Amino acid sequence: MKLYRFANRIPLLYDEYSDVSWKIASEEINWRRYGLSPETDPLALFVHICSTKVPYKTVGKEYIADRPEIEHEVINGIRNVARDIAIYLSRRQRVSSEKKRLDVFERYLPIIAKYASQVAKVKQVPDVKNLVKKAKKLPLFLEETE
Repeated sequence: MKLYRFANRIPLLYDEYSDVSWKIASEEINWRRYGLSPETDPLALFVHICSTKVPYKTVGKEYIADRPEIEHEVINGIRNVARDIAIYLSRRQRVSSEKKRLDVFERYLPIIAKYASQVAKVKQVPDVKNLVKKAKKLPLFLEETE
């Protein structure tokens, strides 16, 4: 996980691991709950704190102090974004499983229709494209991603 920290549009470059945002991102947030793993997934996190009185821990303004108000707002912001990421990832997984399911239908329904027409001694093989269209669970979203 890569953490980018800003205070009043100025990047905080030093003492990253002492900052309140790093403490929250690494210890407080359970990333597995949102379908992410910071050890394996590429994850970049941007935290920007804008205030007239940013609570720096040192005189050098290298990292932000862990005040309860700041912690609360940063954790709420990260959780809000993580929920959106979880929704996106679950939707993407659902679409891929739907595509696999439709691929099975498109592959085997013509074969089944062919052999069923031979068993029923019907000369014309029925059209199965209409059945595949009816089998779609997520028709609108599938068309958007293609």
